[in-house]
Formats: sequence, structure tokens, C-alpha cells
Amino acid sequence: MELSLGRVLRLHKAHRFHRLVRGISPGGLLRMLVDPLGTQRLLIIVGSAHKVGSTWLDAMIEDMVSPRYDFEGLLIPRAMRQLGGSVDFSGRDAEAYLRNLKGIWQFKTHHDLYPTLPLICRVVTVHRDLRDMCVSATHHLSSLPTKYGGFSEEIKLLPFDMRLSHALHNGYNLGRAEYWWRLQGGLRIMYEDVLADPHAILERVGAYIQYTGDSSKLERIVGAHDFKYLSQRNPGDEDSGSFLRKGIAGDWRNVFTSAHVEEFKSCHGGRWNSLLIDMGYEERLDW
Repeated sequence: MELSLGRVLRLHKAHRFHRLVRGISPGGLLRMLVDPLGTQRLLIIVGSAHKVGSTWLDAMIEDMVSPRYDFEGLLIPRAMRQLGGSVDFSGRDAEAYLRNLKGIWQFKTHHDLYPTLPLICRVVTVHRDLRDMCVSATHHLSSLPTKYGGFSEEIKLLPFDMRLSHALHNGYNLGRAEYWWRLQGGLRIMYEDVLADPHAILERVGAYIQYTGDSSKLERIVGAHDFKYLSQRNPGDEDSGSFLRKGIAGDWRNVFTSAHVEEFKSCHGGRWNSLLIDMGYEERLDW
């Protein structure tokens, strides 16, 4: 579900009384005594294309920093923040909105950012082998209801190899991957590196956002978001209808046919392949 900035603002205004109650709670009063001017301010944006592992990293970062959503000087419950959606900060009003926030806020988005936002926010971008991204997106769009952006019912009836070809020829997620890879500033995180050592990645993120909290809880966070723990399956054991489908890297080798390889290299004027080389997943266009 995508939430516009206007929708976020309306949610805040609709819960003004609830914010007041939280603001005068014992915790809120203590916060005012400790930080009366609301000087602590950290804005984090996790941005990516779809199906690259950004939801996983976003959840771990959130557990690490324990965001304190503060709007108009009053604390906002997490449930009012995004409702699980991706906020659109591409419009000009986004900068004014973010500059007025206090506390520690964390957002996740797949949209473009208004150009000035990387100057006032800590932007963490997440990237993945584009071939694995296409495989994962094909599974996801096959199980996602059409009204929420999934494949049409006609496409869902096609064999998987034809659905994968359809995903390759659809340029939307390619455009998202290009945008986030080429965004200037911020911290780049590769999905494969998160798989290999999530603890080290959280330390990198913590250093980038200048997080000064307790690093000893990182192992607990990693364990709480472990694929096996959440899915009750070993990495590699597939559930094609689950958001946590397989939990591995390199699965495209088990899925791509020679025809898919040629489609990947040639469709959209070779943009998939050129970006793959730029990202370092292959050294030559004729891999």
C-alpha cells in the first residue's frame, strides 16, 4: 500500500487527541524534561526497488534505533506512521514536512526522493542482483492480488517462464533499480552482504547514521529477523506464495533459461544488463 504525504498528514491530524494524551503521559513528560527543546533529530529513509530485501533491512534498522515519531511536538504511535506502506516523498512539500519533524523517524520508500532530501536525511539504499530481483518479483506478483498491483489474472495463468519473461519486459522495477543505484549520497547496502553478515551490515548502518545506542543488542535483532526463525523453513526451502519465499542469493541460476538470459541482455535496449555490470554482479556484457 502506497501512502501519499497528504495521507500521512491527514492521519496525524485525525489523531490529534491521541497525540495529546501520549504527549502528557509520564513518558512524554519525562522526554520533555530530558530533551525540552526536542533537539534530538534523526530522519532515516530506506529506499530501493521492489523485492531486493529492503523490508528485512528496514525492520532490523528500526529495531536498532527505536524511532521516536514526534510531530508537532507530540509523540506519534508507530501504527500511525506508515501502516506498513511506502511513503511517497517525491513532491516539493516533502522537504518542508521533514524539516518540521522532531525525534527519530524512519521511512521506507520505492519512489523517487525530492532532490534536497538526501541533504537532510540519512538515506540507506538497498540493492540486489537484478536477475534474482526479477525472479522474486515474478513470484510476488503472481501471488499478489491484481488490485494491489499483482499480475492480471490472465498472466497468472501462464507458465512461470512466461511470467518471468513478462516481468523482464516490464520496465517499472528496472526504472526503480536504476534510480536508487544512481542516487547520489547515502549508504549503499547489497542484499547479498546482508545475507552473509547481517550483524556487520547493521554496524555499518549504525556508523553511517551516527547511532550511539547499545550495539550489544544487534545479535538479538539479527536473530529476531532471521529467515529460519520467521518462516520456520531453512534458507533455500521455497514457499512461492510467501513474502519470505526462499531466503537465498543466486537462485536465478536455477530459474533462468537460455532464452531468459538473452531477454535480460537485450530487452529495454540492454538496460538490465548495463545496470548489472555497473553494480558489479558481472564483469562483461557477454556473461
